[in-house]
Amino acid sequence: PSLALYGVAEEARSHGYWTNLVTVPDVSIASLGAAIRSLSQGAVDGILVLAPMTGLKLALSELGRNIPLVTFD
Repeated sequence: PSLALYGVAEEARSHGYWTNLVTVPDVSIASLGAAIRSLSQGAVDGILVLAPMTGLKLALSELGRNIPLVTFD
């Protein structure tokens, strides 16, 4: 994952974007929701996630936000 994260950060930077890394203690809906809320308090154009989609979709739907999302593993 570290090589993928580095590649994502470099590609984003080459297009004028910055990246933030947020880690969670587990992939529970509560942890994912807290991370998304933290990110969405700033200027966020999109979120890349390395996490199971099931909990993530629910966490996003509970927040009622329409943020572009990309997942990878």
